Amino acid sequence: MLSVTMIEKQVKNIASALFPDCEPVVYGSQTTGLLLPWSDLDMSILNVTNSTVEDGLLSLSKQIT
Repeated sequence: MLSVTMIEKQVKNIASALFPDCEPVVYGSQTTGLLLPWSDLDMSILNVTNSTVEDGLLSLSKQIT
């Protein structure tokens, strides 16, 4: 099983490769240190300028899966 930290790093790497000027931001229990083993990852990807929201999400989802 992948840890939340490993997933965070992978998503940040993929987002940065797709959108060079983006700023991946993690928030929620991961940043407060209150996460549990089954916690989800709360992340926003800011400054995606070369794509619409829909196209950006589609590009990201194709790379993650």
